[in-house]
Amino acid sequence: MAESSTLDAETRNGGGSKKSLIILICALIILLIIAVAGALYLTGVIGPQAVTGEVSADAARTNQPAIYHSLDPAFVVNFQHQSQHRIRFLQTKMEAMARDQEVIEALQTHMPAIRNTLLLLLSQQDYETMRTVEGKERLREAAREEINLILEAQAAVSGVEAVFFTGFVMQ
Repeated sequence: MAESSTLDAETRNGGGSKKSLIILICALIILLIIAVAGALYLTGVIGPQAVTGEVSADAARTNQPAIYHSLDPAFVVNFQHQSQHRIRFLQTKMEAMARDQEVIEALQTHMPAIRNTLLLLLSQQDYETMRTVEGKERLREAAREEINLILEAQAAVSGVEAVFFTGFVMQ
């Protein structure tokens, strides 16, 4: 009988050292995972790019102050009002916004092509759509896209971030 109680005590002690060994192995695995993740984070494989000191061109551009360029003179176009078969007129003044002086210079250089495209765009608009805020916002976005397409084709730059209406009269 004394022999079996000695075996039970040895089994309990041996079992306890196995649990300690498993806990130690788990702790080492967790430390290894943390070390690998930290190394990947510091090398820039995971995490934000700012840790490695790299700044993308877009991020650098958004840190620059806005530069506004007026698309003078005002645009005046006529278009037909669908329901009344009457000729309507639109006079609008616009400004383009970029953050790079190179884009502004390209905008000035290619102004004849830009104005032509914008005049065509404006004359294709629907009177009822242009009466709504949503219609005006879509037109602003379409104008920005058209300007950037011209700049990309003619000067291999783009970067007009927005087009703003500074005057808008329809009759």
